[in-house]
Amino acid sequence: MDKTFKLTDGVIAHVVKLLQLGLLEGTDITDHFRRVTLIADEEGQLYLSGDYESSFNESLEKMQQFINEQSNKEKQGE
Repeated sequence: MDKTFKLTDGVIAHVVKLLQLGLLEGTDITDHFRRVTLIADEEGQLYLSGDYESSFNESLEKMQQFINEQSNKEKQGE
């Protein structure tokens, strides 16, 4: 019999974030989904891997910092 898996609420929330990110950026989200790595526990629950989650959050923080910098430059008339 095949093993079945179930997404945890954290993974589902992350999928929503990826969809929102794609809408905000106006980009194809396919590559975002390809990078997702999941870990299964003994009950078949799927979780985001720690490395992926850290990398994603770091990337998101850099993007937010860039947006803030650009916004500040616009306010200062640069």
